[in-house]
Order: sequence, then structure tokens, then C-alpha cells
Amino acid sequence: MFRSGYGDMLHDKDRNVKYMEGLRNVLQRYKSLDKPVHVLDIGTGTGLLAMLAARLGADRVTACESFKPAFDVAKEIIRLNGFDDVITVIDKRSTDMTEGYHL
Repeated sequence: MFRSGYGDMLHDKDRNVKYMEGLRNVLQRYKSLDKPVHVLDIGTGTGLLAMLAARLGADRVTACESFKPAFDVAKEIIRLNGFDDVITVIDKRSTDMTEGYHL
């Protein structure tokens, strides 16, 4: 499908736990303000961080991925994990997204 060095990141438990703890802390802080929380995942890859944000309580997650094979994989993984009602995956570079339209 595509060559990358991202496999190591996916299997790096310590790194992923740190991301989860950081997301949890920030999401709890924002959720305590009683406002909707929208997370932007730039370069989502497989969608792991987007799914963590959704699982930890983000009201909405926008994940962008400009590499088409990774975009297709992320959409499918997110759908199979039941997060497609919270996560929108966009096949664009973050710099090509428009506030009010994509975000």
C-alpha cells in the first residue's frame, strides 16, 4: 500500500500513552467550560489520535490526510471502529482547508 516508518509509532506504547494522557487532560479542561470541543488532527495517518480524541470525549474531530492511500485507510479504520459519526476525515493538506467549510 504505502511505505512509511509510521509502524514504529503505532506500536510505541509509551508514546501513545503520553498522547492519550495529554489529550485527556486538555479535553477535560475544555469540557469543564461547558463548550463543544472540536479537535483538529493534522496528518492523521491511520486516525489513531483522532479516535483517541473521540473516545476521550471530543464532540467533533476533523482529521486531515493529504496522502490518498493513508486517507482511505484512516476513513475505513475510523468507520470500522464506530467513530465516523464524530470524526470527519478530509483528503487535504491542513494549509488547504478553509475555516467555516472544512472546520
